[in-house]
Amino acid sequence: MRTGTKPLLLAFVLTVIIALPLASHPTPLNTQQLICCNMLLNVNGNWIGASRHCDDYMRNGPREVRTSICRQLRQGGGVCTELAQYCSPEDRKPPDIKCEKPTPWFDTSDCPDVQKTLLKIDKRSASVNITMCGSVVGSFWLPRNSGPEVWERIRAENEPYWPRQVCCTKFRQAVRSGMPCNPRKDLDCDGKPNDADNRPEEYRIPADASIDRFPPNFNVLDPDFLPHSTGRASKGVGDCPCKWELVTGKLICSPDGKQPHEYRATFRCPSTKAEVSTVKTAPATAPCK
Repeated sequence: MRTGTKPLLLAFVLTVIIALPLASHPTPLNTQQLICCNMLLNVNGNWIGASRHCDDYMRNGPREVRTSICRQLRQGGGVCTELAQYCSPEDRKPPDIKCEKPTPWFDTSDCPDVQKTLLKIDKRSASVNITMCGSVVGSFWLPRNSGPEVWERIRAENEPYWPRQVCCTKFRQAVRSGMPCNPRKDLDCDGKPNDADNRPEEYRIPADASIDRFPPNFNVLDPDFLPHSTGRASKGVGDCPCKWELVTGKLICSPDGKQPHEYRATFRCPSTKAEVSTVKTAPATAPCK
């Protein structure tokens, strides 16, 4: 009799031992997360692991959860285009982050009225006036005792530090509305009046940025170098509500004298943390180092 009960007893003990670990780790049902706009959000879902079906959840999920997701997105950097339809106008606003305002008139892509920036010598006052869209936005003095050749050289040396072209449509709109600032008074919206600001800045360079020097005659305000059109063409990025930041810049000179030089840049939007990359090229015959 005893020998016949041992297998049954052993099987019962094994069943208890195997079942204990399973019962001691219940499936977490109230701490699950959802990936929305490339952000990991806590939504107390009833699944295991992070779900990527944010669009389906926003469409069919409880209203209070949708509201919570929209507010988390705004606080974390902003609601992306794909989910904007599910969020209120208030939550679709850019996040309340202090940053320098953008300068849209330097973005000449898709602009109906693009004009050149003019640096003209005023012989009577011995100065150079910088004119954009018919408005003088800056000036600097010339040495009175020097001749026309010296004046012209100084004028030409300063040209690369100003945008070669400006979108006058956006420039005039900003003059009328004062939004994001009035470029006649503060060309780069940095809070400094034009008469106290040496050169305009279309983007910021953070202190911890890794930036190779720009080669000679490099136009730092070239539309091909700036991030605006690339941001609009990139899914989930769009326009930056702040001034872009140049965080990395890599100069690659032609390795064989035939391939073009390249300058590869990475820009980051400080409010949304989105990044875009641009590449500006120059002929191998152009100076690089």
